[in-house]
Amino acid sequence: MAQPIQIIANAASQTLTYVDKKSKSYSITKFDDFINNRVPSKVVDTGRTTRYLNHRCRHYIVTEFLVPSHPTHFDVLATEDIVVNGPSWILLTVGSVAAMKIKGVPLSVVYSSGPADNVTSLEETPLPASVVEVPAGYKKSSEWSLGAIH
Repeated sequence: MAQPIQIIANAASQTLTYVDKKSKSYSITKFDDFINNRVPSKVVDTGRTTRYLNHRCRHYIVTEFLVPSHPTHFDVLATEDIVVNGPSWILLTVGSVAAMKIKGVPLSVVYSSGPADNVTSLEETPLPASVVEVPAGYKKSSEWSLGAIH
């Protein structure tokens, strides 16, 4: 099932585009605006390492306080073996500035209260431009919400 919100990160323009497939709309924000509207979070580097998909990964425990009385916890495995053109934190699906405190590219995110987001394979291949373009007919909205991507 497709996610209702798609996030397109453009390292060249330093923007995040939120594409809402349900309402057929999109909004654009600068990385700096995303950072200024961040969800309070805490990141702990456990100092442990493990191998995942043949990459050496550091283990992090992340706590987000979107709702202060009900924090969300998750475990992250991230590798510095992979070089990404642009900030690697944009690859983390949690939509959190906590990801900026994680060194490397997240390969596994396991939530305490839900499903896991795990990379199952890695390959370098060109992607069609349509992967990072807003679909035709979508209307631009001036609003975006961190809550919409959680």
